[in-house]
Parts: sequence; structure tokens; C-alpha cells
Amino acid sequence: MGDFSRREVLADSLAKTLLWVTTTPSTMVKTLPFYLLEAGCFLADPNYIIQREYHNSYLLLYTRNGQGTLKTQGVSLSLGPESCVVLDCHKPHEYCCSGEEWEFLWFHFGGSGADTLYPLLYPAQVQQSMVENPLEFEEALRDILGLAEYDDMGSCVETSAKIHTLLSRLLHARLNQEQRDQKGTYDREISWAVAYIKEHYGEPITIDDMIQTLPISKFHFIRCFRRLMGVPPYSYLTNYRINMSKVLLRTTQQPVAEIGQACGFQEASNFIAHFKKHTGLRPSAYRRIFLQE
Repeated sequence: MGDFSRREVLADSLAKTLLWVTTTPSTMVKTLPFYLLEAGCFLADPNYIIQREYHNSYLLLYTRNGQGTLKTQGVSLSLGPESCVVLDCHKPHEYCCSGEEWEFLWFHFGGSGADTLYPLLYPAQVQQSMVENPLEFEEALRDILGLAEYDDMGSCVETSAKIHTLLSRLLHARLNQEQRDQKGTYDREISWAVAYIKEHYGEPITIDDMIQTLPISKFHFIRCFRRLMGVPPYSYLTNYRINMSKVLLRTTQQPVAEIGQACGFQEASNFIAHFKKHTGLRPSAYRRIFLQE
């Protein structure tokens, strides 16, 4: 427990340890997208509290019964049964039992996948999610806890995959909740904009064109589009143009400049620059690869 504070160690004595396993990932394991550091199931009494300024991990907390409270980065969350939250422990944080007892499953984890997925899960601030299928979610958590007892490479690879699946479920639930909170309006608006891009990608398009008939501000549109599609509107447009140009490069003998223009790039040099940035190849080199097949 190298970078745990003394207060944390003392606080752990106020929780009944139903299960607790620790791991020491090897250098090879740390190359996986996700790796486990420790995991457990605690039953905390009213005096249980964890306070840290920093811990080199992320933490998933799932409440089975009772009530807990989490505070971090100016946010305070009440954690009730069947709720789950992922915490960036690199930032100051505190969590404690806030009722008669608090039973929770948890695991600390790291990895490049965690660094990538966390900001997708919480683009603004940390929030709890209500688990859509508690029995299935709990079973997946216990699978991860069970795998933590093995240190072979195969088990570590399986653990990485299971953590990814679990976090993906939380992200999906988070997106669904956001849509419900917004009454589904932006989902329809973004779908309309995506359809507009696919129909007009060969023409000069601006964000104003995308929202010309939509009752939405440009700022709100860009924010909602990025959240739902994973990229800003113009990046999505550029990616779509590149994808369509790939089809033409592989299936026609049209000159590169003509293909670029047909896909919305007015200048051949602009098309070549964007294509190379996204694929690592010039359009002509990309075409030659498939001519050789």
C-alpha cells in the first residue's frame, strides 16, 4: 500500500473486509489497456472515511447496500444502492460511510485505456450512474475480483477485457441518462446533422449549414455533437470525406485531384494533406497498395 496515507490505513480498520486482494502488475501487464491494482468488498461502519491527496490509480465504487458519500473536485455525491462511480484518484478525494453501514464493491485500476476512457465517461465532472442490470453488473465485478487472485498473463489479459466491458457499460448508461435528461431532443438534432453531412459531404459545408433548420445554438450543437459522436462536427465531416475518398481510390481510376474535389476538398493539396494526416499515406500510395492485391 505504498502511497496510501496513514489515515487511510487506520480507516480501513473501520470496515469489515468481506474480500480484499492486491496485485503488483509486471512491466508487461502495464502495457495492457487496463490492469488491476487491488480490489475488494467492504462493509463500512459510520466512522469509515478515506481521504487522499493523490493515489496513482482510478477507482470504481459500486454500492450494494447502505449509503456512502464521495467528494472530489468540488463535487459531492450521495452513493446509494445499485449506483456506481469511477473516480480519478490522481486528484484530491474523500469518500465515507454516510449511514448506518455501507457495503460496496471496488477496484483500483490503471492503464492507457483508463486515461482515454475516463474523460469520455465524465467530460465535465464526475457523476454517479444507476446500474441498469445490477445482477449482471455485480457478477462482472466479482469475475474481476476472482481473476485478481491469479497473476498469469492470460488472466491479466482477461481482466483488462472485463474492465473495458464494465466501463463501456457505464459509458453507455451515462449517454442514455444524458439523453433522458435532455428529453432526447439533441439526439434527433444530431442525427439530422449527420444525415445532412452524408448527403452534402461533397459540397462546402459549415456548421451554420448543419444547423440551419435546427432550433439549437451553435455552441450547444457543437457540445452535443461531440458528446454523442465522439468528435466535433467538422472532424466528423473530414473523417467522412476521407472514408468516401478511400472507396473511390480503391474502386475507380479517377485522378486524385478529382476524387478530392468530389469528396469536398476544393484543393488537391488540401486533400493530400488531410488524407496523409489521417492514414499516414498519400492518396496515390494508398491506391497502389490495393492495386497490388
